[in-house]
Amino acid sequence: MALSDLGKLDEAEDHLREAIDIDPEMVHARVALGVALMRKKKLQEASEVLEEAVEQDPNDPYALMNLGGCLEALKRDLPRAEACLRKATEILPEAQQMWIGLARV
Repeated sequence: MALSDLGKLDEAEDHLREAIDIDPEMVHARVALGVALMRKKKLQEASEVLEEAVEQDPNDPYALMNLGGCLEALKRDLPRAEACLRKATEILPEAQQMWIGLARV
C-alpha cells in the first residue's frame, strides 16, 4: 500500500501481484492491488480483483468499501455498491471514509 500511496503505482502493482502469487489467500494484498488498479484508472480490472477479495473474506470492511467505491465509479450495479458499503459501515462504524462512500452511492 505504501508504494501505491506514494504514487508508484506500477511498482506497487508488481509487488502486490507477486505477493498474491506467493500467497493467494492474502486478502489484504488483493485489496491493495484493487486500490492500486483504481488509482491507475483500471476500474474494470480493479472491480474483478476486489470481488475476489470479498469472495475470500466477505467480512473484510476494506474489501467491501473499495469494491463499493469501484462499482460506484464504474456506474455499475449501484445496489451492490450500496450493499457493500452498508456492510462495511456495520463492521467498522468508526471509519468515516466508509460512511462517505455510502452517502455518495
